[in-house]
Amino acid sequence: MREPSKDAKNALLRYIKEVGVSQAEAARRLSVSKATVSLFLRGSYRGNNGKLAHGIKQMIEERDGRRESVDRRIQDYSLCYLGEIAKRTGEIVDDITELQAHPGRNPGSEKRLELARTLVRENLKCIARGFDDLCALEGEND
Repeated sequence: MREPSKDAKNALLRYIKEVGVSQAEAARRLSVSKATVSLFLRGSYRGNNGKLAHGIKQMIEERDGRRESVDRRIQDYSLCYLGEIAKRTGEIVDDITELQAHPGRNPGSEKRLELARTLVRENLKCIARGFDDLCALEGEND
């Protein structure tokens, strides 16, 4: 009987813990029996340990690939959202410029001006936070 690699055993145990599945569910995902996984983890599996280790590696790579895909979609969406906020902020700044250029033209322009300035400040904070979050997410993927 060949001892399974400790790396494969540890990888499977880590997968079970991180994903939050049972040994039975891990076995189902590997297309093997519950007993096979149990024996493999105890080091007493008499079957093809290399083949099982390869299946474990593939299962983990698939999970990681899905996670990276989700992270990329979140980043893409976030960039689009931040771009939209930046665009609208630019439009508000244009409104502020117009209100400042013609202060007496619109009744209540001082209130509108203050509201527009507040919106710009809040939008810029949102953009900064979003950018920081994206940078942090990008750092996690490196």
